Amino acid sequence: MTTPSSKAPHVEPVPFARVLVPYDGSEQSETALAFGIALAKRGAGLDIVHVVDETPVLTESSTTVVVFDPTPLIDALDDEGRAVANAAAARAREAGVEARTRIMHDFPVHGIVQAADDAHDGLIILGTHGRSGLPRTFLGSTTEVVLRSTNTPVLAVHAEMPPPDRLFNSLLVAVDDS
Repeated sequence: MTTPSSKAPHVEPVPFARVLVPYDGSEQSETALAFGIALAKRGAGLDIVHVVDETPVLTESSTTVVVFDPTPLIDALDDEGRAVANAAAARAREAGVEARTRIMHDFPVHGIVQAADDAHDGLIILGTHGRSGLPRTFLGSTTEVVLRSTNTPVLAVHAEMPPPDRLFNSLLVAVDDS
């Protein structure tokens, strides 16, 4: 017989079977990972992707006067990417969550969108700098381009946002009559 005091604590179900956190070790991706872990603790599967953009290395190797093999530099980027993804997976394990990790060679936006599609993730959680004005014009926004490039819902979080105790207590739906 179960008494009210012996019941297991109620865990809110999440509306996403799997969530994707693109992770690069930045403060913004740390916050996104915290949100991903919070959702995984409520039943969602957690996927972590680190996208290796080898474009700068390949561009340098093809435009320099001195010919060099870019393979060692690309291998170093892979090693760094694995270390970053493994650190994120370790953080999830410490929180009691198992995560799948993936390293991809691609442009960041395309890699993130492709990883979400490949894993059938129901949500992409991205950290954002929250830049505006001139800095945003020159530095761009991976989060914004991902938002425009995917059919998967995107949750954008600022670095200083703590994961709430209860996720999705309420939602604001902006309507512009379009």
